[in-house]
Amino acid sequence: MKKLGDLILVGTCLILAGITIIIAESVGVNKAKIFVPILFFLSGIYTLKHSRSNKDLEITSKFEFLKGVGLIIFATVIFFSDSLINFLMYVAYFISMYGLLEIIFPFTGLNSKNKITRKTLVFRIAAGFAVSIGAIILLVTTYSSEYKGLMIAGFLTILIGISNIIYTTRLK
Repeated sequence: MKKLGDLILVGTCLILAGITIIIAESVGVNKAKIFVPILFFLSGIYTLKHSRSNKDLEITSKFEFLKGVGLIIFATVIFFSDSLINFLMYVAYFISMYGLLEIIFPFTGLNSKNKITRKTLVFRIAAGFAVSIGAIILLVTTYSSEYKGLMIAGFLTILIGISNIIYTTRLK
């Protein structure tokens, strides 16, 4: 595995995006509406960069490529969201898709020629389930309180960033 620093930057950008989502009201929604997509876009770029530099690991490279494209598409979509409720719905959809991808990856890794440790597979599945359950909680909570939905969206984004950094430390 080369360029693990790219994955650490991905995690850092996602953590910063999560913090920005949480403090959006105090920073200003208009500023957060600019910073959050930029941070997600940067995460996507660094994920794609990591994917391209690790083509020898076929399944992992494809997984990272899908994540990178998804992050860039998500950044573009949320940049054009016209209300807080739309933003939160996009976040819930993205997080649920991200969780599903995290769950599917280990199973495709089992069928590959590449060696992937059991701890890594279990970690990815657990992270995927945690994020997917969080997306459902986000969806339900958003309908009752947009402010609470914003807090959960920020927390889940931070969780995704932390899981990326933990995953990177397991690859070393």
